[in-house]
Amino acid sequence: MKEAYRRKVYKAVLHNDRVKWLKGAPEADEPVPVHIILDREKHEYIQSRTMLHNDTLKWLDAPPEIDGPVETYVILLNHPEVDHLDNRGLIGVAMLEILADRGTFDHIEDPVAWQREQRKDRPMPFRDYIP
Repeated sequence: MKEAYRRKVYKAVLHNDRVKWLKGAPEADEPVPVHIILDREKHEYIQSRTMLHNDTLKWLDAPPEIDGPVETYVILLNHPEVDHLDNRGLIGVAMLEILADRGTFDHIEDPVAWQREQRKDRPMPFRDYIP
């Protein structure tokens, strides 16, 4: 696998075991372990061991049931096991990249003010109770 590529997240359309890249494609000389977001709306993810070679996926476990083409994100991993320590931070960063790509936080004009508002103390039962 080439270390030269910077991106770890690629937008694609998944159709069974084929991948059509929408915004660039990863460069790899050999199969690469990947994590694929199957359904962004339901927050379901493919957790099975999956390898990517060019535009073909090899399911190392049972393949998921997919009805037709699905727009998705493919996250390139450093280790074949999704839960491996090397991949935990990588997946978190990739999820933030996906949120940015989708424009999730575009409505926030002042991030510092927004964060202060989010952290504002909320009323909690018995917080100010003094016996």
